[in-house]
Amino acid sequence: KTDSKYIVDEINEETSQLAKLRLLIHDKEHNTEIHKNNSIFNWRKKENSFDAVISFPPFGLKLKGQDLDKLNYSYRRGSIESINLTGRCILACPDSFLFGGGKVQDLREFLVEQNLVDTVISLPPNLLNNASIPFNILVLRKDKTDNKVRFINAEDFYTKTNRFKKT
Repeated sequence: KTDSKYIVDEINEETSQLAKLRLLIHDKEHNTEIHKNNSIFNWRKKENSFDAVISFPPFGLKLKGQDLDKLNYSYRRGSIESINLTGRCILACPDSFLFGGGKVQDLREFLVEQNLVDTVISLPPNLLNNASIPFNILVLRKDKTDNKVRFINAEDFYTKTNRFKKT
């Protein structure tokens, strides 16, 4: 779209600069807001506002005195509530999100009951620079017309660049 607006919330300065560079390369920087913000603690609530939300929270985050399940729940729920009725929400999550209990289980049940899960993509370990665990990408939609969920096992779709890194 020519009238697209991009809003980026990122606490890491290097990642913010990469986002800015990617938007510049694609000639999209003119209608962009980049905020230095910790969206895990400070989700910018804008219900039904966005065509797409891409959410990639840090895996294995450990916080003293914080209920991590509650934070993850709020963060992911906020991502979902932010997309409009035809929007997509892309959530990166570790396996524990798909199989864990507590608030995470409650959120999974909500996603299924509301028929929001369109696709689950399983990815191999060592794709990320900062984590060697396998992870998943959930594609969520509010406008699904069927009750089907696509499962894609992408664990073999990579090139090994060295013994520690896959791309």
